Amino acid sequence: GLIIAITIDYFLSKKFNYNKIAFIKLLIILLCLIFSNYGYENFLEAKNNYAFNYLDYLAGREIGGIANTSIILSLAIFFIMCYKTIYKKIIPIISFGIYLLGSLLITIITKDFNFTILFNANIIFALIFVATEVTSTPYINKKLIIYSISLGILTLIFSYIINVYEGVFIAIIVMNFTSNLLNFKKNKKNIGILAKNTL
Repeated sequence: GLIIAITIDYFLSKKFNYNKIAFIKLLIILLCLIFSNYGYENFLEAKNNYAFNYLDYLAGREIGGIANTSIILSLAIFFIMCYKTIYKKIIPIISFGIYLLGSLLITIITKDFNFTILFNANIIFALIFVATEVTSTPYINKKLIIYSISLGILTLIFSYIINVYEGVFIAIIVMNFTSNLLNFKKNKKNIGILAKNTL
C-alpha cells in the first residue's frame, strides 16, 4: 500500500501542491478497505472492552490508530513550535477553536457529552503537525485565516459524518484541492489580462 501511495504521489506532486502526509494516510486506508478489513483496534482491543477515563485520553491511551498520541505531549510540542517563525500556528489555533465551538454546540443540542470527540488526540495531532505543512497552505495572513476557519468547519463536518480518525485528513485534502483550484483560476485570469494588455 505504501509503495502504491508513494508512486501515485510521485506523479501527482508534479501537477498539484497538496499535503502529502494526509494524502498518503487516506490512500493507505482506502487500500486497506479494498484489500482487507480495516479497523483501529489491535488484536487485544478487538477481543476486550476497555473503559478509558479522561486522564487516559490526555495521556494518549485510546483505541489504536494512525496519529493517536498524547494530547499533553502534542500541546507541549505545539507551544515550543510557536517560537519558530516558519511554523503557521494560526492554523491549529483557529481551526481547532472552530471545531471545538461546533462540537460544544452539538453537545449542548444533543445533550450527549463525548470527551473523545471534543478533545480528540487524532484531530489535535493532525491540526498541529499535518495541517500546518508549509508548501500546501497559504502564505498571506488573510488567506491563512480563511483557510483555517474553513478547515475547522470541514473537520467538524467530516468528523461527525465519517469519524474523528479520517475526518480531519479528508478536510485537509479538500482544503488543499480548493486552494489549488482557486490559485489555478486566479493565475489563468491574470495570464488572460496580461495577454490582453500586451495586445
